[in-house]
Amino acid sequence: MFFYARMKFMTFWLRYLEIEKGCQCLLFKIRHMVKTKNAMWQEDWRMRLKEGKEGSTFEVADMTLPLDTERRLEVLGLTEGSTVQIMKNKKRGAMIVKIRGTRFALGEKIAENIIVKEA
Repeated sequence: MFFYARMKFMTFWLRYLEIEKGCQCLLFKIRHMVKTKNAMWQEDWRMRLKEGKEGSTFEVADMTLPLDTERRLEVLGLTEGSTVQIMKNKKRGAMIVKIRGTRFALGEKIAENIIVKEA
């Protein structure tokens, strides 16, 4: 009976992982959920990059993005601890930021998942 129940449980998770093709593994998802929860609820003084005002400067505290997007931003110079200046911030849509002397346009979803603190 126990073996049958465990087999059924494993079959369920294998099907779940097959459905979630965008995610590399379930542990990756759990790590990001815990990372987001800790960053947003334990640290009150942190905020999302999208919430910043034009002309203000922030330091990147955390990024809760999919792994491929996070790696791409790291290659471009946006790492934890780097300084970001907001050049243009619209209510909806992309925002323009300056990272290490270079201007980048970040989409709204990406900017919402970057946690910053004032520099």
